[in-house]
Amino acid sequence: MDTFKHLSSVDVGSFIEQKHNSLNYVSWVHAYSELRRLYPDSTYEIVRYPDERGNFVLPYLRTEIGYFVEVAVTVNGDRRSSVLPVMDEFGGTLFEPTAMDINTSIQRCLVKAIALHGLGLYVYAGEEFPMMFPDGDHALPKKDSDEMPIPVYKDLHAIQGPGGCYYVMDLQIGEKIIEVAVVGELMQLLDEIGLSQGDPCEVYYEEIAGKFVATNIQKAS
Repeated sequence: MDTFKHLSSVDVGSFIEQKHNSLNYVSWVHAYSELRRLYPDSTYEIVRYPDERGNFVLPYLRTEIGYFVEVAVTVNGDRRSSVLPVMDEFGGTLFEPTAMDINTSIQRCLVKAIALHGLGLYVYAGEEFPMMFPDGDHALPKKDSDEMPIPVYKDLHAIQGPGGCYYVMDLQIGEKIIEVAVVGELMQLLDEIGLSQGDPCEVYYEEIAGKFVATNIQKAS
């Protein structure tokens, strides 16, 4: 069984807690402890952003739509990162967060990054039991290209607002143009993969505060 299947099948029921809004969650202490118990060589990284002098020391990114944090977790050489807005206890965006607000969001983001490897992922789906996988590899059927058009890279531009600057990538999907925010180390990844206008690509994203925020970008094969 591969790492994702293994971690997805782990029962974290004894660690599940509930917020006052009735949403279930697993605290970062239990999630990280269980991950290290199962995979002792696992590591995590809090992504840093530049300060006013250009030094990458800040554990948050300030934008006009709020503050963001990013945490990457590596298990068996597989690195997965999660981006999370800095929110209050009710899930509302904080435009003037305290140091404690940012620290709490980093802890939440760590749990989400761990969940991307499978551990506790079913909790986010609102399911009661861990995922059960049949023996052997079972790939989902690929979408027909006529049914699901491949995104095409069109442009990248900076947006300056009262809360700061961030970058937006324009993608054409069929007849539509959508905007996807690009933050953190994904800006460097864009340079590395060398996307040019008109190149087909694969973009993975989360919807945060009504905006699409990229979590991974690849050239389409």
